[in-house]
Amino acid sequence: MRRRLSYANVTATLALVFAMSGGAMAANHYLITSTKQVSPKVLKKLVGKTGATGATGATGLQGAAGKEGAAGKEGLAGKEGLKGEQGEPGPLLSTLPSGKTLKGDYDLEGVGTVIESAWGYSIPLASAPTAHFIEKGKAPPSQCPGTVSEPTASPGNLCVYEAQGGGANRTNAGVSNTEKDNIENANRFGFGITMIQSASGSNAWSEGTWAVTAP
Repeated sequence: MRRRLSYANVTATLALVFAMSGGAMAANHYLITSTKQVSPKVLKKLVGKTGATGATGATGLQGAAGKEGAAGKEGLAGKEGLKGEQGEPGPLLSTLPSGKTLKGDYDLEGVGTVIESAWGYSIPLASAPTAHFIEKGKAPPSQCPGTVSEPTASPGNLCVYEAQGGGANRTNAGVSNTEKDNIENANRFGFGITMIQSASGSNAWSEGTWAVTAP
């Protein structure tokens, strides 16, 4: 028997289709899996206001000291400095410059009637100086304003300062180059000291310092 389409059949069929399609549409409409499915205007209204800033936390403990780093690379060499000025003449001179002073010490000792010794200058003078022997305890002349510990001499003078001595006759000690018991043969290269025993066979000795200043 053939079935006839009736109004009731058509209506029932459409109702079933709409029911099935409407359920699916409703399900797809309300199942949100991403913010892209929400309108930006609606999403903006859903975002809440920013909350107040929270309190600052307590400061943490200081960490342990780190390991010493590796040595840095050697820096570049600096530029060469300017050439310095020429210094004063060295000791290899033919004569001691005027006003310059040489200093030293002496020590004379022996047994005999006459005891002599000589000392040379490290640099010769232009001319022989005037010699002065300052016996221990005697006042020095004006040409010798120094002392045993700080010997000095005026230009053109040789000053020998006795620190201590004994066993020699100093009664005739003077400043002349020809007298005994004083400075002998003072010239531009050096000087000598001569002592005469005060008693036969005794030990005569003298020691001290000297200074000579070029004229």
